Amino acid sequence: MRLFSPMQNPGAFRKIAASTWRRAKDPQLFGGADIDFTAGSAFIERYEERYGVKITPTHLVGRAVGLVLAKYPKANAKIGIWRVWQRNSADVYFHIATENGEDLFGTKVGGVDRLSLAELERTLRIAEKGIREMSDRGFVRSRRIMLALPLFVLRPFIALTSFAANELGIDLSSSGFARDAFGGAMVTSVGMFGLETGYAALTPVARASMCFAIMQIRRRPWVVEDRVEPRPVLRICATFDHRILDGHLAGLVSREMEDLLSHPEKLLTETERAEISGGAYTAPPRSDQPAGADPR
Repeated sequence: MRLFSPMQNPGAFRKIAASTWRRAKDPQLFGGADIDFTAGSAFIERYEERYGVKITPTHLVGRAVGLVLAKYPKANAKIGIWRVWQRNSADVYFHIATENGEDLFGTKVGGVDRLSLAELERTLRIAEKGIREMSDRGFVRSRRIMLALPLFVLRPFIALTSFAANELGIDLSSSGFARDAFGGAMVTSVGMFGLETGYAALTPVARASMCFAIMQIRRRPWVVEDRVEPRPVLRICATFDHRILDGHLAGLVSREMEDLLSHPEKLLTETERAEISGGAYTAPPRSDQPAGADPR
């Protein structure tokens, strides 16, 4: 018995589609979750009041991602030429728009699982200032190169630098291209665009296995016991590299993210928990040296 037979009258669409697209090669896996952010909003207010630091949902999500990478190291990996490589640090890349919003760059924060929310806020604030004021030398160098090269030169140039940095492990920081510049996961906030739902693409040169897009917090109907109440809801849309995360691991990551953001006190460091339980107040340092920043 033959397994296949020629399709009779496949139609113009199928013939055009078969001639236009190649066979599927995209490993991206998409998923999303709505989180009751009532506790998160209250936590942000209490944290700001105690430490004098203005934090946002982006900081909470970034800190949660760092803890997830540390808890599930198999998700913190990349595909190499000969083997799958597991990272030894929970590094997270945060997208940052330029001052006029015309360009999108970002910064990698190292060891997010070891940083407090105050340290993460300071690191991102300094990185954002460097990008928007064009004072970050690595950013300025890489941006100048990207703008100067025509597309037909830029394509092989990016492929070559990606191979050198990601596969051969060559440090190109002096040229604005650091090793593993995007870490194990990326975080981007798109709530300001007013999107209900939106998924970010995994950049091929990044080698990050996950990307979390943060939507705008909206009041939505939420089931509480046997009644429906309006609650502030944070929607997070995730993109996974299916070569790294299968359904089981993606589910573990998703449930852990939801648990951390639903119980934001779990995002505190051990030192912060001790301070809070002991009633001590320690203002976070506000030096110009970002904690956990990617060295250039």
